[in-house]
Amino acid sequence: MKREIRLFKTVSSRLALWYAVLFTTASLFSFMAIYFMLSSILMERENDELVAELREFGMLYHASGMEMLRPVIIHEAESEGVNRVFIRITNRDNMVVAASDMRNWEDVPLSSGAGIPWKGVQFETFSSRRHPHGIRMAHQMLGDGNVITIGMNTEGDKAFLSAFIEMSLTVMVLAVLIGSITGWYISKKAMLGVERVRLTASSIGRGDTSSRVPLGEEGEEIQSLATTFNSMLDRIDVLISDLKEVSNNIAHELRSPLTRIRVVAESALIENRSQEMAALVLEECDTLSGIINTMLEIAETDAGVIRLAREKVNLTGLVGRAHDLFLAVADEKGISFELDMPSSDLFIQGDTARLQRCISNLLDNALKFTHAGGRVVIAGRERSGHVEILVSDTGEGIEEKDLPHIFEKFYRSDKSRSTPGNGLGLSLVRSIVKAHNGEVSVKSDPGEGTSFTVILPAAR
Repeated sequence: MKREIRLFKTVSSRLALWYAVLFTTASLFSFMAIYFMLSSILMERENDELVAELREFGMLYHASGMEMLRPVIIHEAESEGVNRVFIRITNRDNMVVAASDMRNWEDVPLSSGAGIPWKGVQFETFSSRRHPHGIRMAHQMLGDGNVITIGMNTEGDKAFLSAFIEMSLTVMVLAVLIGSITGWYISKKAMLGVERVRLTASSIGRGDTSSRVPLGEEGEEIQSLATTFNSMLDRIDVLISDLKEVSNNIAHELRSPLTRIRVVAESALIENRSQEMAALVLEECDTLSGIINTMLEIAETDAGVIRLAREKVNLTGLVGRAHDLFLAVADEKGISFELDMPSSDLFIQGDTARLQRCISNLLDNALKFTHAGGRVVIAGRERSGHVEILVSDTGEGIEEKDLPHIFEKFYRSDKSRSTPGNGLGLSLVRSIVKAHNGEVSVKSDPGEGTSFTVILPAAR
C-alpha cells in the first residue's frame, strides 16, 4: 500500500497522469468537433436532396398539372424506397390530393401550409415512436394553395453517426491508454538525468567526493543540470583541497613562530629579562598574525568568499602613488626606480585596496632582490581591451627549476631563504589578479633580472 502511494508521488507518475488527462481532453474536444461537423454536413446534404426533389416536382406540376404528377410521385417513391421516402401533396383544407405509399408514414402529421413561404422551402424534423431515428421533411407551396411535402428517413445517417461514436470512443480509449504509457515512458526517460544526480549526491553523502554525474541524452536542460552539478562538485573539491592545504600549511609553517615564542617565554622565566623578552614575543606574534591574515585572505579570495568592490579604478594614479611610496626605499638601497606610464589614464573595474596591495607586493619583491646600483621599472600600457602592468628588475633572477613554484604558498627558493618574508606575497598577487579575471606571468634569467606581467580587463 505504501509503495503504491509512493508511486503516485513520483514526478513520472504525475506526468503520466497529466498526459492521460491531456489526451482525454484533446480527444473529447476533437470528437465533439468532428461529430457536430458531420451532423451538419449530413443535414445539409439531406436538405440539398430535398430541395432538388421539390424543384423537380414543382416544375413538373406547373408544366403538366396534378394528373401527370401523381404517377411520377408514386414511381419516384418506389424507386427510392417507400420505407425511406414519402411524397405527399395537400390542399388548403389539409386534404391529401396526391401521395406515394403512406402505409409506413401514417403517424406523420399533415401540413396545412401555414407558415410556409410562397417562394421558399420550410424544413422540419419529426420523430415518433414509429420513427425514433427521425424524419427530415421539406414543405413547399406549389402556387395554387397546394403544398408538396417530401420526407426522408434519417435512419441511415443516424446509424452512420452511431458507428462514428462507437469508433471514436474506441480510438479515444486507445489514445488515452497509449498517451498514458507514452507519457510515463517519456517522463521516466527524462527523469533519468535527475535520478543520476540523486545517486551521485547520495554517493557524495556517503563520503565519495570523486563521484560525478554521467551525462546522458535526455535533453539540454538535464545536461545543463548535470554539468552545473559537476561544476559545483569540482568547485567543492577545490575548496576542500584548499582547506586541506591551508590546514597543512598552518600545521607546518606556524610551528616555527610558536616554537620561538615558547623558547622566548622560557628564557624570560629563567633569565628574568621580561621587558626584552616581551618585545621579542610581540614581534613573533605580529609575524604569526601577519601569516594567518595573509593565508586567510588568499583562501577567501580564491574561494570567492570575499565580495570585491567593482569600481572604476584609475590604474595610472594607483601605480603613481605606489611609485612614490617605494621611492624612498629604492633611494635608501641605491636602486634606480623608474616609472613608465602613458600620458593617458588607464582604467579598470576592480577593488582599489586589493589592487594596491597586489602592486605593492610586486614592487616590494623587486626591490628586495635587487642590489645597490640595480634598476627597477614599473610600466603600464593598454592593448586590445586589456591593461598590462609590468614590474621588471635587474636583480638576482629566479632559477628555472623554481619558476613553476614561485606562486605557491610558502614556497621560497634557496636564494630567498636568507631574506625576510614568509613566501605568501606572490600567492596573494596571483589570487587578487585571478579574482579580477586577469592573468599574471613571470620571466626571469638568473643573474640578469626578473619581469612580472599583470594583465587585467580594461574598463568599458
